[in-house]
Amino acid sequence: MDAEKIKVLLIRENRNTYAPLTDRLGGDGCECCFAASQREVGSLLENHGFDLVLGPIRLKSESLYPLIGLLEGSRTTLFYSQAVEHGCWWLPALQRGKNRFGAPAFRPGEFVTVLDAAIEEIRSSMRVAPENQPHIASHHSGAVSKLAYSRMVPRTASPVSVNSLSLAAQGVLG
Repeated sequence: MDAEKIKVLLIRENRNTYAPLTDRLGGDGCECCFAASQREVGSLLENHGFDLVLGPIRLKSESLYPLIGLLEGSRTTLFYSQAVEHGCWWLPALQRGKNRFGAPAFRPGEFVTVLDAAIEEIRSSMRVAPENQPHIASHHSGAVSKLAYSRMVPRTASPVSVNSLSLAAQGVLG
């Protein structure tokens, strides 16, 4: 993977899921990897560091919620998608390794602005001090490959009243 590009992991059940998003990320100079199973997610996380992870809250009837605990403290930003009747909601889970689960969700149209802000935040932090921001592979070596969901206890999300992503989506920041 190119060290200069933002590394994105897209978790999806089939090749067509997130197609417009994939095109947008590629146009923004991001390098995308794809996973369609928990095994693939575990393998990729163990072998690569990702700046941004996007995926459903459930993959093939299994929760991906434990990714929060696994990636917390790393440099990763994580969003989950939750399908609804007409489209989906995007749920903030981690912002640069800090737990944001429980913050307000975004509609797809709002998420574009939030995603742009997250990418810019990642780019800015990459310019400042990339060596001081651990990737998940160095942060939790060995534990990632199995993604032992049955043994992982979900952490309770701390309440977040306002965060920079929701402010960016509302047009308050930058």
